[in-house]
Amino acid sequence: MPAENIVNGNEGASRDVLDLFSRIQSRAVSVLDDLDSSRKDMIRSLQSTLDRINAMAIRISELENSSARCLFSVSSMSRIDQDRTSATIRLDANSATLLEKDHRIAEANLDSLRFSASAGSVESVAPAWRVISPQAAPTGTFDLLFRSPVESGVVIFDTVLSAQEADIEVLGSLQGVRYEPVDRVIRSGYRVTCWIGKTRIRHLRIRIRPWQPDSPGGSSYTFGITDVRVLQSRYFLRSEFWSDWVVWTPNTPKVRFSAPSHDGLSYYLWIGDPPAGSDTNKDSLSLFSVQPGQVIQIPGSRIYTDIPATVDASGNVVMTIDGSQTNIFPSNTMPGSVRVVDISGPEEQEMKVWPELAANQLIPIDGYALSLTYNTQTGAYHADRLKALDLSYQSRPLKVSFWTISDRLASVLLVQMVSHSEYATPVFTGAVLESWS
Repeated sequence: MPAENIVNGNEGASRDVLDLFSRIQSRAVSVLDDLDSSRKDMIRSLQSTLDRINAMAIRISELENSSARCLFSVSSMSRIDQDRTSATIRLDANSATLLEKDHRIAEANLDSLRFSASAGSVESVAPAWRVISPQAAPTGTFDLLFRSPVESGVVIFDTVLSAQEADIEVLGSLQGVRYEPVDRVIRSGYRVTCWIGKTRIRHLRIRIRPWQPDSPGGSSYTFGITDVRVLQSRYFLRSEFWSDWVVWTPNTPKVRFSAPSHDGLSYYLWIGDPPAGSDTNKDSLSLFSVQPGQVIQIPGSRIYTDIPATVDASGNVVMTIDGSQTNIFPSNTMPGSVRVVDISGPEEQEMKVWPELAANQLIPIDGYALSLTYNTQTGAYHADRLKALDLSYQSRPLKVSFWTISDRLASVLLVQMVSHSEYATPVFTGAVLESWS
């Protein structure tokens, strides 16, 4: 038996050790595979749990408050018209931003071109200029003015030089005061191409320094540029966010539109009766433009102020509404809006109204002069009529104020997001209609 097979005096022990190491290695690989599988299962379980938690979570922006009546949220796909929305929706950030990008190549129009020389006399030789300078080679300067600023563009022009060898420098400026070199200038024969990066320019200055005159030993130098073209990148991004139908209950005849204010965000709103049945088509909706902070009177609502009234022999408060006398309020009169003022004395005095749900009888109540009855036939509480709790108010002149409004309304919000810059984009994070009185 060879010596290498004897370990601790036992033959074949080295083979046993190698077998043991092989089994340990195989076991270790199996344990690592099990750990990796367990890690992946744990991650999947954690992600599933987080998804369930997020699905049940109520975002702060969706919590009810005393003034918010109608919420246009970006935190739930069920609140978004997904078929019409072209914007990118980020539920985790509760925001919508631009998706569609249109990258256009457009030409900038040249408004004017002027030429000057650093030395010598200048004469025009269309389409160029000839400078006579016996002493030294002059520098010809072309000042170009574009009708609108150029950004992220390429300026291309051809030179008219009898002697093709010349130094060319191109500078740009937005206001025509401080000029900076453009990003890059490349010459290919008589054609010159220069790149304009993030700096916006409207004034372009081209300086040409010829190495020699038009003819050897001469004193004339020819300068000229033709076929000036400016190709610029125009970024035009436009997307739309459409809310789904939002049904809500108003409590004031006016609401205030609260939303992010940004130059690239335009808002269009519709308020009206909820859609009937399955008729949820938005094509025929007449949306109107609305600005953040704008106060809107709800369509169909009406505010009645200082309506003349008096108390008849039966204790009913009789009002003169639109030229007709009646003791019944118009339909959809909000009970909380009813205000009555006694104008019989030297000073007007507001009269306290007791909300009596089912009474058509006189019930004296300390401190209260009138009782308000309700009409519940529509399924909601609407003011029906006023009755005096004391007949001593008979024939006393009064003024009544109230408003009428629908019980249930529906709204749709369209947000148009537009940007002409590749460096900034508007973001919509939701809007709300708040009660306003």
